[in-house]
Amino acid sequence: MPTPGRPVDPDRWLNVGCGDVPAPAPWVNCDIWPGVAPDVVMDCTRSWPFPPESVARVFLGQVIEHLDYPLGVVNCLRQARRTLARGGRLVIITPDADAITEKKCGPDILAAETAGMGRWPGDEHRWLPRRMQLLGHVRSQFPRAYLVNHLALDGTWPAGSRNPWDCCVVAGK
Repeated sequence: MPTPGRPVDPDRWLNVGCGDVPAPAPWVNCDIWPGVAPDVVMDCTRSWPFPPESVARVFLGQVIEHLDYPLGVVNCLRQARRTLARGGRLVIITPDADAITEKKCGPDILAAETAGMGRWPGDEHRWLPRRMQLLGHVRSQFPRAYLVNHLALDGTWPAGSRNPWDCCVVAGK
């Protein structure tokens, strides 16, 4: 149940770590780097500037691999849990080390996903998740978390990069 005195805005959807791919309204685009002109400049591993249980959706598309592991990842997931209202949804899309191997991706893909793109400060990858490893971290904060096919998400979620070697976790509160 939402915190008394803190209304849930059903149209407040957070695109956390938007980078240079902002999502259209009603998404609120958030990023640590002001150079990509986000709506809100914030470090997603620290306290988010949104009241508890006040948002309906949180999207972390190609973000979690950029965070310090494991502390930054855990802190980000805690903030997502804190801000999501009951019935809210979290979607995480990230490269999947297992899928890179399973799909026999070339060494260029593995090198790029291990290093990151380096387009701006912080655009390096700090770890390369494995799907069950990520699912375990998400389930520590959101017991109702599942692996889903990221290509089957409905069109209301930001498009972002969706490579065949990515994995997607959807969690509910």
